[in-house]
Amino acid sequence: MLKLETNIISNKGTQAPTNQDYISEIQTSQGHLWIVADGEGDRGVRASRIMTDSLRQYVEDHLANNAIELLRKALVYTNEILHKQMLPVEGVVAIQEDKQIHLAVFGKSKALKGHNKQLEDINSSNGVLGQQAVLQPQIVSVSLEHGSQAILMTKGAFLQLNYEQIAQTLFSNKNLESKNQELIQKTLQAGGQYNASIALIEHPNINISENVGKAWKSIRPFAIPGAIIAILAVFFITAHYTQKDEKQEEEDEQAKALRERQLVERRKDSLAKLDAKKDTIIAHKLEKGETVGIVARKYNSTNENLMELNILDDKASVARGQVLKVNVKMIYVVDKDQTLQQIYDDRFKRWDKLGVTVESIVKANKPANLSGKLKKGTKIIIPALKKDK
Repeated sequence: MLKLETNIISNKGTQAPTNQDYISEIQTSQGHLWIVADGEGDRGVRASRIMTDSLRQYVEDHLANNAIELLRKALVYTNEILHKQMLPVEGVVAIQEDKQIHLAVFGKSKALKGHNKQLEDINSSNGVLGQQAVLQPQIVSVSLEHGSQAILMTKGAFLQLNYEQIAQTLFSNKNLESKNQELIQKTLQAGGQYNASIALIEHPNINISENVGKAWKSIRPFAIPGAIIAILAVFFITAHYTQKDEKQEEEDEQAKALRERQLVERRKDSLAKLDAKKDTIIAHKLEKGETVGIVARKYNSTNENLMELNILDDKASVARGQVLKVNVKMIYVVDKDQTLQQIYDDRFKRWDKLGVTVESIVKANKPANLSGKLKKGTKIIIPALKKDK
């Protein structure tokens, strides 16, 4: 994993009563994550915090084929939570993967890359997070070469600064903390009435000349063998860092394997809790010719369960149009477009010996509603488990 230097800062500005921004850098099990959140409206503080907590939780608890896919799924998940609570929020979210960072910019927030004294605008045309029910986030990947920097800003910082001011600070010889302090001071000097938050990310230059210079100074009195010793010094320094990188890669692989085992265990625990969870109760309206026994078989339940739920005795009769309470395992909500067979293989195949099959699921639902690829949000009745099998 590429070693980056980073610094974050936030200031409420001169006129805002509270700081509705929330900025954080988090070393998750899936990679380094930066979140620069800018809450909107009266509940801005809550919006910023929910955005940060939801993203961090999703990245920690899920695996994906790559960091881009993981970030996209985390943003979709977070957007749904914010939208349900009507909490709009702007900002920038970035995750590191090897020598790249993948990021998404929302609203009027801003992201720039600085390299070779040039600033590059990182375009990402996303609206405000939480404003729409469905989000298809645009994610941009940026390579960080030695000596390059990335700057993530809320609009309160970006609107007070021009490109010349940002470049002057970024390309100075100051450390990241001093650069960030200087940028905030410039926003305040320009008016600075809004909350302003900035995250700086840098891939430092390799300072080989400084290391070699120190080695040469120590051996300078030995004029004749000096050149040979200098060459050997460079060789051993390079070998040292190569071994260090190899050791780091080995540690990263071990850490990755540990995270995968932990996720598998968490999934097992989650499935065990689902197995032990009590049945869900639904309402079934009797159609012509249906009896308690027919309804019980439709949902993998039993006559005894239905009679107990509906307070019926052996002599009680039921009629068309009557509504019966029925126990089923759960109501599953489709989380992405898939066929019923794909959903079953992924989530419910482990219950096949307990009576939950593709056929029993179709039987418990309206068959026409389960044909083809099911849209995200489709609700599926999962019939009860046959505990006696």
